[in-house]
Amino acid sequence: MAESEASVTAEAEQVERARSSIGFIDRALSFLSSVKLGITLMLLLIFFSILGTIIIQYNVDGFEKYYASLTPAQRQLYHMLGLFDLFHTRWFNALLILFSLNLILVSIDLFPKAWRYVAQPKLSATPAFLRTQSVYRSFRLPQDDGLVDRLTEVMRSFRWRPTITTNPPYTTVFAQKGVWNRFVVFIVHIAVLVILAGAFVGSRWGYEGIMPLAPGETANAIRISGAPVLGIPDRMQPLPFTVVCTNIRVDLRDPDGPLAQGNFENWYTDVKFVKGEDAVEATVYLNHPVDYEGYRFFQASFSPQAGEASDIVVDVDLPDGGQRELTLVRNKPVQVDGLGQVTFVKFYSDFGVADGQPKSVGTDYKRPAAELEIVRPDGRRQRTFAFSSEIMKFIRTETNMAEKLRVGGYSFTLKEFTRAPLYHVLQVQYDPGVDAVYFGFVLLCVSLIAVFMFSHERVWAVIEKQEHGQTALHLAGHTNRNPIGFEKKFAAFVEALAPSGEETTSRT
Repeated sequence: MAESEASVTAEAEQVERARSSIGFIDRALSFLSSVKLGITLMLLLIFFSILGTIIIQYNVDGFEKYYASLTPAQRQLYHMLGLFDLFHTRWFNALLILFSLNLILVSIDLFPKAWRYVAQPKLSATPAFLRTQSVYRSFRLPQDDGLVDRLTEVMRSFRWRPTITTNPPYTTVFAQKGVWNRFVVFIVHIAVLVILAGAFVGSRWGYEGIMPLAPGETANAIRISGAPVLGIPDRMQPLPFTVVCTNIRVDLRDPDGPLAQGNFENWYTDVKFVKGEDAVEATVYLNHPVDYEGYRFFQASFSPQAGEASDIVVDVDLPDGGQRELTLVRNKPVQVDGLGQVTFVKFYSDFGVADGQPKSVGTDYKRPAAELEIVRPDGRRQRTFAFSSEIMKFIRTETNMAEKLRVGGYSFTLKEFTRAPLYHVLQVQYDPGVDAVYFGFVLLCVSLIAVFMFSHERVWAVIEKQEHGQTALHLAGHTNRNPIGFEKKFAAFVEALAPSGEETTSRT
């Protein structure tokens, strides 16, 4: 007997513990799916996102100057809370995940109710039900001949879809329009989740850095800025392709002015993206980024020093003693009859020789020279130089030197050139979640338009048989959006129906 009582007691305790666990889970889910929590989390995310733009992040230009302007207490507090790298902190990501979970749970709670409007519409109604709706009118009619047909005809004219249900003593004509609007809220939630997912992916696996490029240089990595004051070093991030700089160019407001920020109208970097056997040419210039393989390239800055040239004009001395003028853009071959293809490949602002190799010994354009590559008709490649007219006058007095500069009887004199900085700096951004963010914003805009511009309209007409052959007609309607507009539409519907009888009740 005692063993039986102990067994019953143990079972009761297990049931109680199970109920307690279920109760805790229900309370937790109820809290996580509450609208109040969702609004609170959304406001927190907005606040911290704004804070993350006010507080300069460590990988943004100007951070060291900003950091120096803070007090020691501010530095310690911001560093402890992770505010110098706010969007990568665990607590900010936790807020994103919690807000996403709240949206999912809220959607799960709301979906069954929304689905009932599709699966179980209110096809059969009573006068008592109609009196509870936002708009209601009733009439006493001497007869109901053709009333159902008249109702369906007028409802269709308002683009409502009628359904007739007979449930004595009532006949209900139910019509509705825009039931899909009940589900738009879920599309809004999906759009927000897509945006949050894209932002999370971009924050977790995206990066941004710089790539300095001079003409003729190649690069397959970018430098991601660190923060020495925080003990975070710069690092190199490899790219899955190679970038070849073919030329750099500038548009100057004053062609004779300095190569300085105030005199620049625009600057261009001609590049070639090489991946395996594929090569794609592009030009990056101000306010015109270039996208390649998920990476975006912007113009960021340029060298404060001059010393390059984007294009040149040369005088070509022909074998028959004649002369012609030739304009050459760097790395763009030009065909010269009788000689072959001529390409301007390198520029020396102050030509000199070191260890037997030509080089620029300065950036002040004292002794400018251009290196040319010539591909002869038979395929042979030869190199020569175009010097300024002053230097060429001296060279022509030295027979051996002049002959070395001749290619197939042709020689070149540098006449003009367009100055350019030594290098440009490209900003490179990789954000694997950006497409999801764009798609999410488009979906959000479309769904919000659908929320506020359309509505789910429902109209009931209940025909009630009364004594002495009379008929009572009850009309009611309901909408989930724009009730004022629906009241006007319902009034127009009643007017179009024009029931020939006494109106007994009206409420709009």
